[in-house]
Amino acid sequence: MTNHFHDALASLLSLSAEIHDPWWIIGGTATALLTGGLEDVHDIDVLLSPADARRLIAVLGLTDGTDGGTERFRSEVYATWTTPPIPIDLLGGFQVRVGDHWTPVSPKTRRPFETAAGKVFLPSIEEHIEITKLLGRPRDFERIKRLTA
Repeated sequence: MTNHFHDALASLLSLSAEIHDPWWIIGGTATALLTGGLEDVHDIDVLLSPADARRLIAVLGLTDGTDGGTERFRSEVYATWTTPPIPIDLLGGFQVRVGDHWTPVSPKTRRPFETAAGKVFLPSIEEHIEITKLLGRPRDFERIKRLTA
């Protein structure tokens, strides 16, 4: 799994010239990087600006799969790149529903993190925990336990 993970990250990093705005890896992949649990990674969530997400979708020949999201999550621009060994979700303008309104997920911190594939970016661990709490699913609370252990 680890080789597949690093190969997928290398695929993402090969597109870095197309990414003009700050970007982050979030979700389960960020937790796995911070805790060393890479065997649990089933996809890679990349938080991007809507413009960068559109640019990557065009470069990769993908279709924008934005359809309004779910009752809990939505992105202004969304696609899944399935060519790498682990799917990469491109989330442009990602939002989480909190009560009756949508809250943009827009980290204020951006921490470089070295991997075998190269440098990726994560929110600070404290901010990643806050984002994970905001997501609010049972698996997110399990991730928070791993992050705070």
